[in-house]
Amino acid sequence: MIRSLSIAAFTLVPTSIMLPTSKAAAQEFTAVQTFVRVCYSQVPRLQGIRNMATQLGWVPLAGDALAHFAEDTDADITEGWDVELDEQSYKLNLVQGPLTKAQKEEFPNLSDARVTTCTLTLVDADSDKAIADEMQELAGKPPETKDVEEGAHKVTTWAGGNDAVKVFLKNKALKAEKGGALSVTLIANP
Repeated sequence: MIRSLSIAAFTLVPTSIMLPTSKAAAQEFTAVQTFVRVCYSQVPRLQGIRNMATQLGWVPLAGDALAHFAEDTDADITEGWDVELDEQSYKLNLVQGPLTKAQKEEFPNLSDARVTTCTLTLVDADSDKAIADEMQELAGKPPETKDVEEGAHKVTTWAGGNDAVKVFLKNKALKAEKGGALSVTLIANP
């Protein structure tokens, strides 16, 4: 359940998870399972993601390819990689910084917290229905919003947490083609 997941993100998963490197092993992992291993189980521990990037030889993003991920934030950390896992291509980005003014107003008891977002962009992914079903299973509860149109995407959002930690999951599916993005945002005091 998403409420317990905020605590699990801090305690349950080791920071050095390895992803499959053979074609047969990679086919066992769906886009959502890759998202769980690369982003969801790591946030807010950025070093675990950085270690995977180094170990697996991901190519760092720079310039405009990276800059647009931190738009509308006060992020002081923005990192990203082109990720190739056998025949699957993804973009992965991390954004971390203080709460925005709107977030401080919405969560006044967390005004000194840090916001960490990890997004896995799906270049050519499984079917939208399969991804939506797996994200629903991961969240373990109904979404806060479903299929809200945002530009070229339909966005479904789940929210959870408690007074000390807030967790948000997003599934951004492209309306006209395969692909989209999966993200987890964690708001917590350092």
